[in-house]
Amino acid sequence: MNIKERFIDFTGGLFFIFGLTAIINSFLFYGIQHVLWFCYAGLILMGIGFLKRNHLLVESQLNILSVPLIVWTIDFFYFLIFNHSLLNIVDYFFEPGPLLSKVITSQHLFTLPLAVYAIRFIPPKSENSWKFSFIQVSIIFLISRVLTDYEQNINWVYHTSLNLGIPSNYYAGLWFVMVFIMILVTNLALRKIQSIN
Repeated sequence: MNIKERFIDFTGGLFFIFGLTAIINSFLFYGIQHVLWFCYAGLILMGIGFLKRNHLLVESQLNILSVPLIVWTIDFFYFLIFNHSLLNIVDYFFEPGPLLSKVITSQHLFTLPLAVYAIRFIPPKSENSWKFSFIQVSIIFLISRVLTDYEQNINWVYHTSLNLGIPSNYYAGLWFVMVFIMILVTNLALRKIQSIN
């Protein structure tokens, strides 16, 4: 097994372990609703994708997670510099809580660069990852709305933390429009990045 293959296996194993640990930790410390966060399922599916050399599975998760990971990272470094959150996203990280939860949520900082680098070593076999992404976000949105409550606001399915003043009767439709645009733009960007290699 060459170095690239070992690196892909390491990346897949790391993501799978982080995702599984995140789900168990969330269930034990925060309740069953919190296991539904996109990033937890995304880590597990990316882990499986890398271990199985399934480019479509990995790319479909990057389509969903890239923009939220970038936004989280920006807010994180803003908090480090100015000692308060810009977007009201990362405040929880700096509040007292279990160390394991801090370690798990640190994946927001390395998931995107690691996955974008590692996916280069898996040849693409399909250009339809965005379709799988659309299906997945639609299912998770419905599950999140049915099984979670307004206060927990898992996956922002009820409102954003940005206080944009969006009327609640338009929010679900706008959520889908924004998420679908995010997926398409991210998929195009990933294709451009991978074509450079």
